[in-house]
Amino acid sequence: MSPASSPAAKLNPENVPLVTQPIATADQEVEALRLLNQAGADLGEQISVKRTSAGLLEITGIVETDKRKSEIVNALASLVSNPSVRIDIQTVAEAVAKQTSNKPTPLPSTRAVEITSNALAAEPDLRAYFSGKDKDTDEAIRQYAARMVSLSGRAMDHLWAMKRLLNQFSPEEVRTLTPEARNKWINLIRSHARSYQQTNESLRRELHPVFFPTQSLGIASEGSAITDINELTHLVNQLFDLASSNDRVIRSAFTSSSGGVMTTVIKTPQFWQSLKNAEGLASRIGAVARP
Repeated sequence: MSPASSPAAKLNPENVPLVTQPIATADQEVEALRLLNQAGADLGEQISVKRTSAGLLEITGIVETDKRKSEIVNALASLVSNPSVRIDIQTVAEAVAKQTSNKPTPLPSTRAVEITSNALAAEPDLRAYFSGKDKDTDEAIRQYAARMVSLSGRAMDHLWAMKRLLNQFSPEEVRTLTPEARNKWINLIRSHARSYQQTNESLRRELHPVFFPTQSLGIASEGSAITDINELTHLVNQLFDLASSNDRVIRSAFTSSSGGVMTTVIKTPQFWQSLKNAEGLASRIGAVARP
């Protein structure tokens, strides 16, 4: 068959050079995640990073304000001109305007916490601690409770970010990353682990004088180094489960219950040890090298 009569020639009779669609790489995906992390856009905001079946890297999201949209788009500036990358960050107002169905557009999650009632399971202990220390005991209790819930929520934000990072790539994909990209990915996990550890430590230090004045503030040693991606995944999942349980205890103690349940395990030695165990795990993950 002559070149002129080939199937390709019939589809392209003028023999115009065919344009090949650029294919996004896993390394570029890691770089997008790193840039979003620098903008603080991986802690609760609705931002998604994924490679499509067509080989494009899509970065999409819904944020609250035009200012926040500009911040994120500016953070991604180095990727804007890349033909294999598609960036679509919208404000809530823009998303609603484009909405074609009757389904409501979900709003970005927030961590603003306000405790409006003193009907808390931990109120007797809080009242005993704050009475005489502040002119307005009720206000001191309210602020303290809101602060504990907020700290616990911020700690969980970092663990959700770690889970998303681990789920972003399969272990096989992680092993095929270039050394530079793998280091970036590991550094993101380390950063969130350390942030969780610091936030959890702040939480423990505030709980200590109220509920555990006789307990030690120190944590256990880190343990052996993490050398395998599967071990890292296991430990992050273990930390997530442990921290989620701790978060539930915090919320049960410091938020009012519509069901009238007024019991909490926050004063138990087991809960204090659970907080320390979570911190120790985070410390170990935060020291991971390159599995």
